[in-house]
Amino acid sequence: MRPLPFHRLILLFLTALAFCSVASVTFARGRSFPTEVTGIVTSVDRAITHFTMTTDQPAGVLALAIGRDCKFMKSGAPATEAVLKEGCHIKASYYSTIRTGKIAVEIDGAPVPEMVIGVVESVDAVNKRLSIRVSGNWRPLTLIWTSRTRFMQGRHTASANYLHTGLPVRVSYYALEFVPKYAVAVEEKPRSKSVHKKTVYLR
Repeated sequence: MRPLPFHRLILLFLTALAFCSVASVTFARGRSFPTEVTGIVTSVDRAITHFTMTTDQPAGVLALAIGRDCKFMKSGAPATEAVLKEGCHIKASYYSTIRTGKIAVEIDGAPVPEMVIGVVESVDAVNKRLSIRVSGNWRPLTLIWTSRTRFMQGRHTASANYLHTGLPVRVSYYALEFVPKYAVAVEEKPRSKSVHKKTVYLR
């Protein structure tokens, strides 16, 4: 069998490359859910419509282009691009392809985390993992914490060292697509005090 001429090999390579590019774009547009991240905006270049941010989970630096039809939100309500500014904590939803790169399709300038109240079931300090037993749920809620997670004991800032099994807590967390759930804040919830009623006898 004779080897293919060099020019035909080049043609086949370019055809395959073009097919992969088209397929990646089609795949991204056809996905039901974009990738979601939260983090702090470090720079905004409105001239060429892109920005960078340091992400909460996984920790890193992410550069995104602002899509032509990008939606801007604030706490889930429609807003303008003014919500995108340096130092702001945001949630960004984006698609990523080889050809177009990472393009933001929705930006929330004040994302609202979910919140639960429960009791600590287990703490894995090595892997920064926390399991919480929530009333009404048959299995515990498992979260990880990051370097930005806030720990509170009453009105005082604390560290993860105070967490222990049986501790009642109030936890705010994000549940995003394609990343593990992670805690924004963990606050010790005071135990409810029993109220003793005093019987008064009328004379």
